[in-house]
Amino acid sequence: MCYTCERLGHFSNRCPDKPRRPNVRRPGPSESSSSQSQSAKPLGSSKRDEVKLVTTAPSFDSSDDSDFSFAVSSSSSRLPAQLEANRMPILVGGVPTSMYVDSMASRALFDASTWRSLVQQGVVFSEAVVSRNLFPYGQTQPLNVDKAVVVEFRSGSKSVTAKAYVLGESEGRCEAILGSKVAKELGVLRVGCPRWTSRAAHDEAIYSLVAQNSAHVKPAT
Repeated sequence: MCYTCERLGHFSNRCPDKPRRPNVRRPGPSESSSSQSQSAKPLGSSKRDEVKLVTTAPSFDSSDDSDFSFAVSSSSSRLPAQLEANRMPILVGGVPTSMYVDSMASRALFDASTWRSLVQQGVVFSEAVVSRNLFPYGQTQPLNVDKAVVVEFRSGSKSVTAKAYVLGESEGRCEAILGSKVAKELGVLRVGCPRWTSRAAHDEAIYSLVAQNSAHVKPAT
């Protein structure tokens, strides 16, 4: 998700709507070397570069212990309308709730309040070791993770048992996030567009999916 234009498919630093830096004229051969040295600036010395270094998340390296959850934000602020469709009813450890499917997030994530509500409703889980640092998109400070749990995620007839992370109370409220790997295994996140043989086949598949998820799943209160 791009936080500049609030559209999917690219990051903020590659947004086509983002103002571009004007081209800088290079000194001609007739200009003295002294004027060239005065006008040339070291890479990263401009105000724009300084801001970019601060606001860009650390580069992802599959060998380190860092993951990125791009949709972490206060649940008091409404998601853009086009992203509301990414909220799905999910059974978490046998308890119905709703989670935001984030294709850019690698891990499942709950805030402390949501997890406490699930525990009160009898969620089935086991404790796990916190082995990763989680970063919200565009931040260099890792999230305060209180615990890690292993829990079953179910959508319709498909289920996946995976590790999830619970944020500390200091992080406040945020969206419950379903990471891309689990979402793909559950069939609620698909890459590319399916090909339908007819409109009737499309409608039948959609109605079947809606019926499976709405028959016994409703958001937790």
